[in-house]
Amino acid sequence: MSDVAQAVTDELSTLSPDAGDYFAEQHTAWTQDMQDYQNLIATLKAGANGRNYAATESIFDYMAQAVGLTDATPEGFARAAANESDPTPTDIAAFETAVTQGQIDVLIYKNTQTDRE
Repeated sequence: MSDVAQAVTDELSTLSPDAGDYFAEQHTAWTQDMQDYQNLIATLKAGANGRNYAATESIFDYMAQAVGLTDATPEGFARAAANESDPTPTDIAAFETAVTQGQIDVLIYKNTQTDRE
């Protein structure tokens, strides 16, 4: 996100040099606003060292990588989730076994069918 924000700031400043100071100020403000978020990611990363995760959806994959978790989602289950298809009974069994036998440190669960707004 930081790289994109900097690229947008640079491009806007190029397109509208008279507003360059404004864009730079906005970028600085955004960077400061994001600092608590970045600090939280660093804290999570320190605690995630050497740990893995399994996920019912791929929605958390980028954040998991950012905090240093290793994806241990059984391959068939992950493939089904990525393709928005149903996992096979074998895939479900592999997922359940990994969770119940303590092979998974963190479970990321997201089920849009049960969410309420």
